Amino acid sequence: MSSDTANATLAKAIEQARDSPKREQFLDGSLALHCDHIPPAVFDLTELTALSVSGSYGSARTGITTIPPEIKRLSKLKTLVLNKNQIDSLPKELFDLPDLEQLYLEQNEIGILPADIGRLKKLRKLGLSDNNLTALPPQIGDLALLCNGSQSSRA
Repeated sequence: MSSDTANATLAKAIEQARDSPKREQFLDGSLALHCDHIPPAVFDLTELTALSVSGSYGSARTGITTIPPEIKRLSKLKTLVLNKNQIDSLPKELFDLPDLEQLYLEQNEIGILPADIGRLKKLRKLGLSDNNLTALPPQIGDLALLCNGSQSSRA
């Protein structure tokens, strides 16, 4: 799929989600495999409860490199999947998502999990496999509901 086609498909999905009478919306951003950023229009979908923006992992690795601070505008997110990207750090705004229950950041370049992870009090599932992590912060213990976590390192 060409970058233009992927972007057009993503734009159509955004419009359909925005116009949907159903408030439990799902937007699969993997339609934008060749994008290097989350399109700004996504952050206008303030009723969004699940967002997936996954790249590809292989010899021609693609995907987003950063999580924009505007992520905090998606305050109703329960599930965030950002697997197979090139993310190397996590913005503090990510930890301002009060309803986040599932966070998947597998197959990225993350080297440090910030202590702010402890602020995600509703987090039940955390996927961190295949990153550059060597340790987890003690604040991970503050996540009383966490029942399924994964961590491994490529180092």
